[in-house]
Amino acid sequence: MKSLVRIWMLSFAALWAGHALAQEPTQTVASDPANDCPALPEALSTTIDWSERRFPGIVQCSALAREGGAELFALTISAESPFKPRRGDRAEKGTLANGEELQWYRGELASNAETEVREALLQIAPDRVVHVFLRAENPAALAERQRMVLLLPFPVYREN
Repeated sequence: MKSLVRIWMLSFAALWAGHALAQEPTQTVASDPANDCPALPEALSTTIDWSERRFPGIVQCSALAREGGAELFALTISAESPFKPRRGDRAEKGTLANGEELQWYRGELASNAETEVREALLQIAPDRVVHVFLRAENPAALAERQRMVLLLPFPVYREN
């Protein structure tokens, strides 16, 4: 629970700090997979859209259902993540579209103990990590949202 509170506090702080930057016109820069929401593969592009927010050093990507607009999962791309995986919270494993393994960790919402929560952390560049956060009302919805995340084309990063 502490990691969720830190994430949301960081998000709100970044939103507040980035508000002034949003007032300035931005220059178009070349797309960088380590600094952009992942491209949606064809299997997902007809059912979800990204809602993207940029703050200094942080990109937040919310996957929204085209029907109804509900958030299916969210990603935060930054140099560091306040989410610190704990061995005791390990849950399922999955394989990403790039062949890399992803470890899911259980989380919880104090406001609703019945909600299934999963988080994951993925290194995509020497100085960039992706924190994945999702919540679902039941195990079937959880599995479907995890499947969606696994389809995303994250960059492969390996330390030398």
